[in-house]
Amino acid sequence: MTHLRVPLRVTALAVTAGSVLGLFYGVSVVPGAVAATGEADSSITVAWASGEVVVGSAATATAAEVRAVQPNHAALTSDGNGADAGSGHWDDFRDLSVSVDSTTGLGDQSISVTVSGFSSGTDYLGGGSAIGNYVQAMQCWGADPNASDFWQTCQFGSLSRAANVQNVVGQYSKTRGLADIPDAVTESTFTPYPFRAVTGQVSAPALNVQPGGSHATVYSDGLEPFFTSSSSNELVFQPADAEGRAVFGFATQSAVTQPYLGCGDAAGARCWLVIVPRGQHSGVRPETAGITEICDTDNGHVFGQKTSRQEGSPVAPDCSFFDDRIVIPLDFDATRPACAAGARERRAAGSEFIADAYSSWQQALCAETGTAYSLNTNSGNLTREQLLTGQAKLAIVSRRLASGTIGSADPGLLADADIVYAPLANTGLVFAFTFTTPTRIHDELKLTPRLIAKLLTQSYEADIPFAGSGAGAASVSRDKLDNPESLQQDPEWAALKNPGFNQSSPQLIVVGPQGDDAIALLWEYLRSDADARAFLNGEADPWGMRINPYYLPSANSDALDGGFDLFADSLDTFPKADRSVAPEAAEAESAFLGQTIDSTSFSPYSGTFEANASRVVRVDAGQANQWDRDRGRWSAPSPPLANSERFAMGVATAPDAADYNLASASIALPVAQITDAGTVLKGRTFIAPSDETLAAAVGGAGYDPVGGGATDFSALPGDAYPLTLTLYAAANRADTGLDDAARADYSALLTYAGGAGQERGERPGQLPEGYVPLTDAQRAATADAAARILTRPPQEPVEVPPGAAAAAVVPPVSASADPTGGGQVTATAATASEATGAFAGSIALGGGLVAGLAGLASSPFLLRRRALGG
Repeated sequence: MTHLRVPLRVTALAVTAGSVLGLFYGVSVVPGAVAATGEADSSITVAWASGEVVVGSAATATAAEVRAVQPNHAALTSDGNGADAGSGHWDDFRDLSVSVDSTTGLGDQSISVTVSGFSSGTDYLGGGSAIGNYVQAMQCWGADPNASDFWQTCQFGSLSRAANVQNVVGQYSKTRGLADIPDAVTESTFTPYPFRAVTGQVSAPALNVQPGGSHATVYSDGLEPFFTSSSSNELVFQPADAEGRAVFGFATQSAVTQPYLGCGDAAGARCWLVIVPRGQHSGVRPETAGITEICDTDNGHVFGQKTSRQEGSPVAPDCSFFDDRIVIPLDFDATRPACAAGARERRAAGSEFIADAYSSWQQALCAETGTAYSLNTNSGNLTREQLLTGQAKLAIVSRRLASGTIGSADPGLLADADIVYAPLANTGLVFAFTFTTPTRIHDELKLTPRLIAKLLTQSYEADIPFAGSGAGAASVSRDKLDNPESLQQDPEWAALKNPGFNQSSPQLIVVGPQGDDAIALLWEYLRSDADARAFLNGEADPWGMRINPYYLPSANSDALDGGFDLFADSLDTFPKADRSVAPEAAEAESAFLGQTIDSTSFSPYSGTFEANASRVVRVDAGQANQWDRDRGRWSAPSPPLANSERFAMGVATAPDAADYNLASASIALPVAQITDAGTVLKGRTFIAPSDETLAAAVGGAGYDPVGGGATDFSALPGDAYPLTLTLYAAANRADTGLDDAARADYSALLTYAGGAGQERGERPGQLPEGYVPLTDAQRAATADAAARILTRPPQEPVEVPPGAAAAAVVPPVSASADPTGGGQVTATAATASEATGAFAGSIALGGGLVAGLAGLASSPFLLRRRALGG
């Protein structure tokens, strides 16, 4: 299930390619980690033959508007008496309908699509080539879907070089098609059909000169400046089942993620989901029969004949496939703040884990208070440093400010600070996964702390860098290990009754290289378990598997390169410590332009937790170990298509898992005694993230939701999800740059967040999926903090030596009513108040977005989902 989305306004450094969705492989439609309540119905259903439309009560598009943008399929393909006019397409699609579950208030998220009414399931030739009866889908921005050039505005064609796709759908069906006119660049017979961006730019073919090799000059279709296979959300192949139905997820992209489509760039900006069904007949038009090879390469280019493969681009105007489209309006929430121009801005810095809730609250607060609240996401230590040094006025964190949690700030500043903490939201760190086969979607997996430790320490042999293309590798660690090749070959995986799979080298996809409090919590969880702790110390599991020696403690004689301290309290990253490279230097120099693969390029980090979730959705390990001769670099292979086995797993926030309809693994509560092969399953309790299990953790023993204590994993209730965390707003009452107006605005934010903002739902102002409401005690703590932030701490009296003249006592100063809380300082009176406050200490946060070491940027830019501020 999904809920209404708006792109998120945050500050970050450049994000990896995995931060945008390239879901041409489809999204698994499974329940989210934490279910929403009270979903609004913005569904739309369109019948192909009649154009009949049904819209949900919450859809902004009317039935008449949707009907008006559909091609008249009856006029185009039938004889007017219920029979096919000769193309075969009326017979292919006359019973077809398309339903989309969510079309309003969209951002970067997954929506569910059902296409039903094919005469049969997808037909295949030998070797897996599709004959017909499947679906292609794309997102388009054009203002008029009936315009003759509307196809130019559709994001499609990024997979023209993907061999695995060509094997299934053919040479041209994955491209934009070729116009039968000379290419001015290459002087070839055909020119690729262009993509036209909302910015007015148009793609154009080019020749790219690469360094050395026999393929030094490479032809480009000109699409890469606009979208690539790792950024496009096009769906090239979604097969129909035996009942003639295709059900899949489609990842909508806002203007934040894809500025060349511009969806939601202005309030209510509309884009379109275009569904192109592929049946069993040729796409050749009557007037081009016998001529247009690119619309049918198998039957002599004959109009109306059945094909042995659906050849031809779904957007090429020379073919008739685009005429068969169904068009669904996608109404996006504005990617820019809805506050009135000139509204004052109040910035917060902190955890990515709060992003969904904060963005929802921001919309309501903007309407109620006229204040634009924006969020800059940083790692935990940097956020606390910024709060302590006055660069941030409100910090959203999960760990208390202490000498070991404030980055490079002077610990002496803590003595003069008066920090208040307000609980904002409860959520969790999850292990999200996609696991599908052509016939089944798996939504249950079990993980022990030791299995997680194996995945995080490159202890499977397939997690150590290796190169394809027949290249060798220089790896001391691989030579020393006798471990399973990968997760699916680990006896522990099988002992947990997890389903088997065939993917050769599945890896855990992680964020980095920046640190995060949520990651620190995860390491604390692993160290609290007897099995995982023994494994991290170098002991073998019951089947003989040992940790990669690069991760052994430095005191261990088998440690390589000095080992790595996985037991440090300060560990809050996912290290990639293995020093192996591939291929060896001499071979790289002679055959691969001197380029090698190390642990980071072999298994790249995601820049954010949200990016990590998007990679899991599209099964994008990013494993760049295939040599691309044309481009002269190591590249990642295309992820598997929807008709094959697909597996990926990675760390994510519970809200992100809900956004992208990802299943989340059940993880084991830590145990005090080492298990053996017979007790690794039956001797453990496995807990999946849910409303109930998150709430059980917050309300149970071992978890201190308001008092500042760290999680005691051994004392958690048996129904508590162990990686539950609480997020807090922290403010320094002693900050002289925090003026009365800013204090009032931040107090209003806390009051709303701890009150109306705890109502579950998907409307603006409500608490989205992936969070559970605050407890009564937490709400009381937030209300107390909202009151205390309004006042400054009492000033210490100044002792005057006997006989000296008493100096005037100057009250604390505060900034004038500057929108950001800074500027010219003026003296104001201070009001004393109590100095107690509540906080939940060392429970993880997830500041996955990197804002850079320079601190808060002065001009935040749009990154994802919801608009957070002005």
